[in-house]
Amino acid sequence: MAATLANAIRTPTALLRASPFGSSTLVPALFGQARRRLWRGPCILVPVSRSPEVDQIPSGDNGLVVANLRKRRISARRIGDFATVMECLRREIEISPDLLMPRVLLARNQARLVDGDESERALDFCLNAAVGSHQLDHGLIGALLLNVQQSPNIRLRSGRFEHLLEIIESASDATLSEPIRAVNRARVLLALRDRQRFLNAVNEFSATPISGRRHKSFANELEKVAQRWSDPSYPQHRISKIFVIGLSRTGTSSMDEALGLLGFSHLHWRNHLTGDLIRSADLFLFDAFSDIGIAADFETLAHQFPTSRFILTTRSIETWEISVRRHYRQQLGILKPDSLRRLAVARTFGGLMGEINASLYSKFETWGEAFESHHQRVDGFFSGERASRLLRFNVLAGASWAELCSFLGVPMPDVPYPHANPGQPESTVPLTKVSGKLDR
Repeated sequence: MAATLANAIRTPTALLRASPFGSSTLVPALFGQARRRLWRGPCILVPVSRSPEVDQIPSGDNGLVVANLRKRRISARRIGDFATVMECLRREIEISPDLLMPRVLLARNQARLVDGDESERALDFCLNAAVGSHQLDHGLIGALLLNVQQSPNIRLRSGRFEHLLEIIESASDATLSEPIRAVNRARVLLALRDRQRFLNAVNEFSATPISGRRHKSFANELEKVAQRWSDPSYPQHRISKIFVIGLSRTGTSSMDEALGLLGFSHLHWRNHLTGDLIRSADLFLFDAFSDIGIAADFETLAHQFPTSRFILTTRSIETWEISVRRHYRQQLGILKPDSLRRLAVARTFGGLMGEINASLYSKFETWGEAFESHHQRVDGFFSGERASRLLRFNVLAGASWAELCSFLGVPMPDVPYPHANPGQPESTVPLTKVSGKLDR
């Protein structure tokens, strides 16, 4: 296999034939229906819009064709049309078999949608193909890092991280400048939770000018993490944290943006530096956390951080059911929450995704039951003396900076409250306002 991969890396056409992405292995059973304008999801048939551009590749400049495929793929990804996403990726690979990014993205989608070892073989192939590649840049390294994190096989994670470090070191100076190399080395070492090697990597670029807005942003965030991780008092359980415990489609993305505008270091759904879901180690390195990974285990977090504050983002159950049903139908092709138990996505991130879904969604037959159960859990836990630690926040009913900043004890910013995914206004719902200062 190693010899085959070596030959494949040297020869682009051989790369296509030797890879687990070849035309005979590209999950035709799952996505063959897309050619007939239908994608057969795990439970239903989902209509898929198609364009002749995908099936009728014009002759001429392959670069222009690939660019058009990418535009279509990005548009399809935004609306959750994963059949078209997968098909565009396959066509990109067929046209330009030496490009690595389409292969990495295809492997990621295989892990989410295909139950089996196909995605594992695809991941390892991508890692091997990246060794010494001139395509290795900040974006490709981040994509590979996310693929390693998303893998169901957690036992192989550490070895793959070390392999990724070797890949970063194998890149030429023309491909990766030394400061950018150090930034990406630090990201992988943070994912490994290797404290001393991580701090050493941050020291390598902390005094060096870094070009590029995105690179600077990552470098600044990694430096802040290093400051906290090197603090003699680390880890601190008495420092207040902010936990957003609303369900999907209740304004958690907007709340995440709002907390960032207020100056808190924040994570939404994943740690964007490491690519992993929010883990316990992250809780000591950032200020605020949101999305269903946090909502699933809020009781433990309340006991672990006894001075922290909690925000239940919410909306009317009627509009929420419509929104969340549309979201999961587009993303995974399901109509009911209990269907999440049967999807390959439950195995991702070492199985943690399945645990989160089981806590909030997959044990219920309807979305409404999941909504009511979660709110009953929250109401029951944050009663009595704990009531002052919770803010119920319904942005569609008019909640904004005044309620949030009063609850956190911080000044209101002179900017509009963010709306990451605008929805229709709802009738006014009583808002719980709790005053109190948050220790930062």
